[in-house]
Amino acid sequence: MTKRKAPVAGKTDNQLSLFDALVREAAATAQDPAAGSMNQATLIRAGISEAIRKSGMKRWEIAGRISELTGCEVTESMLNAWSAESRDDRRFPAELLAAFCYVTGDRELLRTILQPLGCHLFETEQAVMAELGRITVQKQQLSAKERQLREYLSKMR
Repeated sequence: MTKRKAPVAGKTDNQLSLFDALVREAAATAQDPAAGSMNQATLIRAGISEAIRKSGMKRWEIAGRISELTGCEVTESMLNAWSAESRDDRRFPAELLAAFCYVTGDRELLRTILQPLGCHLFETEQAVMAELGRITVQKQQLSAKERQLREYLSKMR
């Protein structure tokens, strides 16, 4: 009787692998986006609110840290306006995005912004793993080419 492989930690049968998710994403983004489909105002407002909530910090603390890191004055009232559905006259400035994500410790807002473009945010470890995968594929391609050349050379002799 063959041994069953142990399940991958945290992976269930109905969970997509990264590759499956990327293939599905590529298929969805292969078409031109519909008019208005890239207006992310509501998603960005929700993302700001969620990041603030999950951070466990007070809004004034977040505003103060962003101000400190960017040299731009950011107030609690500004954060409130950027996250309020009723304030469609206020937009979150892109130049504060990195500081906001750093201060809140949440990168979901970046993922939200990248998603319609078919781009994905890799954290450092994920990026290193992806690079290792790329190198592995290159090695396999070079090995295949080396085999072909050796076969060709042996036929020449």
